[in-house]
Amino acid sequence: MHEVSLAEGVIDVVERAAEGAHATAVSEVRVAVGELSNVEIEALAFAFESVKKGTVANDAKLVIDRPEGRAWCMTCQKDVPYHRFGDACPICGGYQVVVSGGRDMRVVDIKATTPEDSDKADS
Repeated sequence: MHEVSLAEGVIDVVERAAEGAHATAVSEVRVAVGELSNVEIEALAFAFESVKKGTVANDAKLVIDRPEGRAWCMTCQKDVPYHRFGDACPICGGYQVVVSGGRDMRVVDIKATTPEDSDKADS
């Protein structure tokens, strides 16, 4: 299950970002997982719940955005929505398509608490 290693990678990014911001806790992690990324969403969410234990993201909620797959059709020369590898172009029916988006996975946003946030709450 490669989703465990993906979740570990997300936690690594979160921990480095939290350390750089001197964050004491992370409450939310937003990731974009492209429609064509071959990532099983439920498995990623389950893995995240396991690997976050004992980290700065221990109580963090995982929010997953799903950017649509996109492709460039060489036949009709258009950028088209593309939902599954091997499908024809939805406009012309041609199969000469090159995936142009929706294959990646990345951490988009992290909501964290820093010492400055605690100081503001005490005022």
